[in-house]
Amino acid sequence: MILLKTKASTYICLEGLKGSGKTTLFNYLIEKLEENQVEFSTVSPTRAAPPDFFFERLIRQHPSLRDNRLVRIFLYAARSNHAAEIADWSKPLVLGERSLITSYATKWSSNKWLRRFHLQIINLFENKIKSPDIVVYIDVPHSILRTRIDTRDKERDIDDTAIRLREMELAYKAMMSEASPHRIRKTNWILLPGDKELATLGDELYELIVSHVR
Repeated sequence: MILLKTKASTYICLEGLKGSGKTTLFNYLIEKLEENQVEFSTVSPTRAAPPDFFFERLIRQHPSLRDNRLVRIFLYAARSNHAAEIADWSKPLVLGERSLITSYATKWSSNKWLRRFHLQIINLFENKIKSPDIVVYIDVPHSILRTRIDTRDKERDIDDTAIRLREMELAYKAMMSEASPHRIRKTNWILLPGDKELATLGDELYELIVSHVR
């Protein structure tokens, strides 16, 4: 059994563009951590909340609203806050599949004032989720992303287009540098090339995560 530090929880999340393999890696890491008896919990702020939540019912009954930006803000705020409430933040390691940063990236704007407004709205409504201590950004070439998105059996949304992928990539790069929002100013970023075999990338990421929380 691997004993991790117990003084404070370390929140490490996976970020990256659609098709970068975050969910696959997330599930691989869960198996690896359990296999090695590492004490941890998980948090997935963008996963669907229980079906009886108002905004989950709303988009289920009116699918066209899924692309409405205002509805999406409230929908993902509800999901984020629910995920934060059910996560066990007392564990020495909290592994996240996406984070608050995903919301920042999706609402990012090149216009400074519009960007500031969007970030304030996100901070106002997504007020329960913690800021990650470490973000592992899975960096995958666009040609591979496009192939993965085009071949997977999932419903498309507005964030699947080539333009949106490029915009979000620029947003992530901005947050890694001087434009980092105040709420994630202390977050550390690790850029990890994601064009590798799953086992190779997963094992590399596992060692990286454990090394940061030992």
